[in-house]
Amino acid sequence: MKLTAKHFVAGILLLLLSIVCVPMQAQEPPHPPGSGHGQTGNQNPNGSAPIGGGVVFLMIFAAGYATVKQKRSSVDNSVDKLQ
Repeated sequence: MKLTAKHFVAGILLLLLSIVCVPMQAQEPPHPPGSGHGQTGNQNPNGSAPIGGGVVFLMIFAAGYATVKQKRSSVDNSVDKLQ
């Protein structure tokens, strides 16, 4: 495999990005808000965000995508057989 300058620069860039990004993700959480905000300390991340509707949409779109891919594949295969 031939190592080109493009590969070398991409490798160096990837190395630098990984060195810079990892410490950014490992920072401490912010301090809790002061009095008057309704909560006096850090709260557990157990919110009540509804994800049921999102899962339903994901399944519907995934089924639609699979159906379209299947139909396009069968049309492409039938065109190939005719030629």
